[in-house]
Order: sequence, then C-alpha cells, then structure tokens
Amino acid sequence: MSYRELRAPAALAGLVECGWTDTATADAAHQVLPDGCMDLVWTGAELLVAGPDTVPHHGTRTRGVTVAGLRFLPGALPSLLAVPAAPLHNRRVALVELVPGPARDALARLEEGEEPVAVLAALVTRLPGAPPDRSVAALRGALAPAALGSPPSGSARSGPWARAGTAPSGLWARADTTPSGTWTNADTMPSRALANAGTTPNGPWTNADTMPNGPWARAGTAPAARRRVARAADRAARALDGDASVAAIADALGCTPRSVHRRCLASFGYGPAVLRRVLRFRQAAALLRAGVSPAEVAAAAGYADQPHLSRETRALAGASPGQLARGAKRSTPLPSGSSTMA
Repeated sequence: MSYRELRAPAALAGLVECGWTDTATADAAHQVLPDGCMDLVWTGAELLVAGPDTVPHHGTRTRGVTVAGLRFLPGALPSLLAVPAAPLHNRRVALVELVPGPARDALARLEEGEEPVAVLAALVTRLPGAPPDRSVAALRGALAPAALGSPPSGSARSGPWARAGTAPSGLWARADTTPSGTWTNADTMPSRALANAGTTPNGPWTNADTMPNGPWARAGTAPAARRRVARAADRAARALDGDASVAAIADALGCTPRSVHRRCLASFGYGPAVLRRVLRFRQAAALLRAGVSPAEVAAAAGYADQPHLSRETRALAGASPGQLARGAKRSTPLPSGSSTMA
C-alpha cells in the first residue's frame, strides 16, 4: 500500500485529525482496527461513513485503486452529521442515507474526477449539524490515557520512545505535526477545499455559537445554557485525567453517570468503559509499532500488566502485541479508514 496523510486545514482544526490517501499496490485483504475515530471515505466507487469500531473491519483492496478520506477526532463527526454515533457502531454506511443532498453533490464532484480529499473537506462545511460542544472534548480527554511522560529507564530519547508520539497533542495530533505531507495547500487556498468555509474563527460554522448541537441537546441554545456547558467542560478538563472514574467525570460535568453514558453513546458510539479501552489500545498500538517493548507499553498505556495488554490487543485487534509490533493485521504503515490502525 502507498499511504499518505495530509494536513488538516486550519478551519477544520479541532474536528479533523487529517486527510489521507491510500493506493493499493496489489490486490490484498485489508483490515482496519479500532481507534475511536470516524471517517468520511471515498472508495473510488462509494462515499461512506466509517463508524466507530470495536472489532477489526475486514475488506479487500484492488491494485491501482486509490481510497481517500477524512479522519475526524473522536466525537466530532456525529455532531456534524446530526446523527448519533451508536447506530453506526462497527458499520460502513453510505453517506447518501444520512445526508442525501450534500452527499449527492459530493458524489457528482468525485465521479467527475475532482481531488477527493478537497471534495470531502468542502463537504464538511455543508453537513447539517454543528461542531460538538466542549463537553465532548472534555469526555474524550477524561477517558483517554494520560499523555506519555519520560521514557522508561533504559529507553533512549532518540530511539523508539521518542518516535512514539510525545507531542503536546499526543495521539490526537493532526498531520500538520508530522512531515508526512500537505493538503494541496488547502489551508492557504480557500478556492479549493474550503471555498465556502468563511473567514471567522469558527471556520465554516459562522453561526456556531448560536446553532443547536444537532439531535442531542446542548443544554438548550440560550447563551446562559451554553455558558454553563462550557464552564462544566472547562472544570472537567482541569480536574480529570485518563484514570478518572465515570462518577468523577459526571460530577465534574455536573450531570449523572447515566447522562455521561448516554452522551458517550451519542458522540462516540459506545459507553465510557469501551471508549477508554479503545483509546488506550490506540496509544498502545502506536507505541508497539514505534518499537517500544510490550512490557514498557503496558506500563505507559495504563494496563495492569503485560498479560492485560495481550488480552486487549487480541480482543480489539485479533492480534498479539508482537504481531502489531511487526506490522501484522494492518495494511498500511499509518492510520486509514476508520481508525489509526488500518
């Protein structure tokens, strides 16, 4: 496979991790592993929404065919689509079934041969929902593993630990933090991917501060209600880390544990316990592929011990830590499809 990540334009920052393209160099089986993300994917024949996974997604690739997509931060795409994530769990759904008008327009451009990632970026600005409120980012942060600290004793900073991703944005770093490519200069050429993006700080959603948050309530749309949500999210972001209990998260957000569970289902596609497992697995897989030993990965990613890591990689990836480290069960060296593990 020839895989490339493309930097997200500034107007989609906080929503899109990266664009990507992947050209098959041979007919082959293909697997995408869970990571909590959802993607918009152009297969060359279909425009799909890749839902949040908890098992490997199996497919096939045809030599010479390029697949392209946008990978969204966990919790972002359902709000933009105004569709809850839970019904999309472990599924690939035609976008035209969810948002017929924008999907048909994008399909027409794609079938005419326009650059796929630019078309998908422009499509984002026409989706019927709005960016998620700050409680979604607070939940994501509270349930993600703590940021990597210093390398374990004996790990060289210039070695695999340094390559594992210790930047401030951690595993949510977009491709603009790597030298892996650019997005056809979309961030400086509004006539391309972001022709209708607007120029306000909110990007394409010029009225984002006054729009309702899609199908699940943003605690009302009045300014006072929005400020309460923002204050609660800020408290949660300051007070919580990846080890926080659901009860502690609920307390910080000023709601009940049941409300946290419902919000996770709507925004991420599964409950908080599963989301925590998937995000931890994502970090573990990145470390394994960077050459960090399984024992060090288990400690760094928050597993109880190395057998716990092994059980989780087999449950979520169908592979052992050693297989992940050697590149087994994946078809590209970097994320694609609906996960970081494609």
